[in-house]
Amino acid sequence: MIWSITAMIFMVACNDSDDPSPSEDPRCLLISSHWIQPNGDLRDYSFTYDQNQITSLESTFTFVGYEPNTGTTSFVYDDEGKIVEMNGPQGKDVFTYSGEVIIKQERFNGVTLRDKFEFEYDNGNLVLIQDYTDNGTTLVNDRFQKLEYTKESGKDPAVIRTFNASGNLEGTAIYTYSNHDAATAALPAALKKYWVLGGLPVYRTASNVEFTNGESITYVYEFNDKGYPLKRTETYTQYQITNIITYGYQCE
Repeated sequence: MIWSITAMIFMVACNDSDDPSPSEDPRCLLISSHWIQPNGDLRDYSFTYDQNQITSLESTFTFVGYEPNTGTTSFVYDDEGKIVEMNGPQGKDVFTYSGEVIIKQERFNGVTLRDKFEFEYDNGNLVLIQDYTDNGTTLVNDRFQKLEYTKESGKDPAVIRTFNASGNLEGTAIYTYSNHDAATAALPAALKKYWVLGGLPVYRTASNVEFTNGESITYVYEFNDKGYPLKRTETYTQYQITNIITYGYQCE
């Protein structure tokens, strides 16, 4: 995954149209999410905004038997309102753009470059993620992902294939979507550009994900009167694990 907060697969709002095209004008802003895992571990995330720009993300992890661990990520913007830097518990991330899309993400620990990700797009859709990691002496191409899209999936990936550095296929994820916006649809456009880098659904909710190892995840949602999910229940069918995620919004 690109970064820890990207690994949160937020799923949001309901759209009564059959048009899968994404909304860039959210009716609400996502301000919090609360994750409950079967063993009692908790993950809490809180978003702070200045108008429509996110200024900070606070995360608190409460693992059974341990004291809560809290960290804050701050965001830096350029004159065009693009996120160019994030500073968080894991270090600093710097973003390079080509036009309106992010083509490179560099992660620093202090002044040392630890990870680098490069991105390629086709018709505005992310189609390739190159992952370079520190092997102790230099950055090496660790793995890459190829993303495929269909008319039904819109701007969210229908298929994600992960390859190792030698080009051997490691795994495939196939997404099925419902006719609902996703939780990240309630994020500002500048933050969506970052969120897509994780190769996860951003605009619409996934109802099911099938993996080549036999695992699958099913999702069930409850929505508020603005059409955004208040609750997501995700069940891993192979291991019979169920996580519950609740969301909070600031709505017009």
